[in-house]
Amino acid sequence: MPHTLIPHRRGRRAACATVLVLACGTVAAQTGSAHATTGVREFDASTTFTVSAGVTGLVVDAWGAGGGGAGASTGAYGPGSGGGAGGYVHAAVTVKPLQQLTITIGTGGAAGTSGATGTDGAPGGATTLSADTAVLTSAGGGGGGRVPDANGLALGGAGGTGTVPGDTAAGGGGYLRAGGNGQPAFGGVGCTLGSGDYCLGGAGGRPFTLGGILPPEEAAGGNGAGLNKNIPTGPPTLSSPSTSDTVGHMIIQWSL
Repeated sequence: MPHTLIPHRRGRRAACATVLVLACGTVAAQTGSAHATTGVREFDASTTFTVSAGVTGLVVDAWGAGGGGAGASTGAYGPGSGGGAGGYVHAAVTVKPLQQLTITIGTGGAAGTSGATGTDGAPGGATTLSADTAVLTSAGGGGGGRVPDANGLALGGAGGTGTVPGDTAAGGGGYLRAGGNGQPAFGGVGCTLGSGDYCLGGAGGRPFTLGGILPPEEAAGGNGAGLNKNIPTGPPTLSSPSTSDTVGHMIIQWSL
C-alpha cells in the first residue's frame, strides 16, 4: 500500500513545483510592468524637448491660443465680437530615442483697438510639436473677433482646429476638437445684445477642456468691447474694453 502512494505524492510535488515556477514567472512579469518608467511634462512656453532613451512614441495633448476680441466702433454704435478659442488635438506621434523636438506654444492674439472706427482682434498662434522641419502635430489658434460690417453684424472669431498624424504600421493617429467660436455682436442704435442703454461686446470662445486638465483661461478667446449708447445725451462711449486672448498649452506623456 505505501509503495503505491509514494509515486503519487512525488507526482503531486512535481506538479506543485511547476505551478510555483509559473506563478513566480507571472508575478515577476507583473512586477516589472508595474515599475515601468513613465514620464509627463507640461508646457506653457516655447522650448525644446529631448526624447528619453528607449522611447519611440509620445502621447500629446495640445491647445492653440485664442483670438483677441475686437474693439468697438463708437462712430457706428458698433460693439466688437469675441475671439475664437484655440483648437485641441490628442495625438500619438512616433519619435526616436534621444531625438530633440521643438515645442512652439501659441501666443495670444492681441485685442482690437476701440475708437471712432474700431479694429478687429488678431488671431491666436498655433501650438506645434516638430522634429527638425517636420510638424508632428499642431493645434490651431482661434480667429480674432471682428467689428460690425455695413449691416451692423460683427461675427465672432472662428474656433481653431488642428492636425494629427496619420495611422502607420509604427503607430500614430489621434483626433481633434475645434475651439468654440467667439460670440457675435450687433451694432447700430437699436443693437439687440444689451439694454436700451448699452451694446454688449461678444464673449470669447471657450476651448475643449478635456475633463479640466487645461489650466483655467488658457486657449480661451478674448472678449469684444462693449458700448454705452448714451442716447440721447451724447455719442457712445466704451463700457468694457476688448481683451487679448490667452496662450496655448501642451502636455506630453511617454512610457518605457
